[in-house]
Amino acid sequence: MRVLVLGAGELGEPVLRSLAHHPKKLESSQISVLLRPATIQSTDPEKRETSEITRGPQHRSNSETDDHAEESLVSVFRGYDVVIGCSGMGFPLGTQEKLAQLVLRAGVKLYIPWQFGVDYEAIGQGSSQQVFDEQLRIRALLRSQTKTEWLIVSTGVFMSFVFLTAFGMVDREQRTVRALGSWDDSFTSTTVEDIGRMTAEVVWDRRGLRNQPVFIGSDTLTYTQLADLVDKKWGEAAGQDRWKRELWDQEVIAKQLAAEPESMMPKYRMIWVMGRGVSWPMEQTENAKRGISMTGISEYMDRL
Repeated sequence: MRVLVLGAGELGEPVLRSLAHHPKKLESSQISVLLRPATIQSTDPEKRETSEITRGPQHRSNSETDDHAEESLVSVFRGYDVVIGCSGMGFPLGTQEKLAQLVLRAGVKLYIPWQFGVDYEAIGQGSSQQVFDEQLRIRALLRSQTKTEWLIVSTGVFMSFVFLTAFGMVDREQRTVRALGSWDDSFTSTTVEDIGRMTAEVVWDRRGLRNQPVFIGSDTLTYTQLADLVDKKWGEAAGQDRWKRELWDQEVIAKQLAAEPESMMPKYRMIWVMGRGVSWPMEQTENAKRGISMTGISEYMDRL
């Protein structure tokens, strides 16, 4: 089987590594990557390590998406059985839709698009994030044809985002934990390493999965549980300064959006404030069904 990964950044690198080391990968399989020139030419050891992970060629992308002529990119895709999109954060609207169209033109057997995140269908059209509407159009496009099979790996929020000060959930600078919506609301999060492992799992061990979202998760917590965990590990319970708890409800985020209408972070926060499509029970995840252990938030905090 020939597998092409688009990008080798925060998500692409662990996906590549997990694909290469999965126990069910056939020795004859070929794993390749589409990279920007800066990555190919980089002397950074972590970036150069990509060439050691993959056995196949490294294809060059001339821009943030791909500045090849469309036919050239289609030609690249035609050389692979599986294409996995691992680049997309910050790309212009329409980029992922165009990639999906080119993948379908190439007749790839299996496509896993860059939709690692929330349940876009539960959120629905017209949310605060325009890119989510694009993701729904891509799903409609994939469902409109039968030649290329597809899987979508739904992960919830990347766990690193939970602890990103700019996002606001766990603000280590202000020593504040914030609930987006209410303290009883829950959210699912997954580490990029676990996303890589489960993506490789569904590629090399399909078990009948086809043309559907696949829900995975490292942890699902309420905001109260998150705040209690932070206090236990980093707060008064651990002999350190107390952490504040702050509620950012819909009214608060609406004011943030009004003050910064072009800012991405308030738009993202509003998705979690609305509370649809951002969490699912751990027992219903594909990793739980397969008995695969994941890295929970408590263990992740021990690494920070």
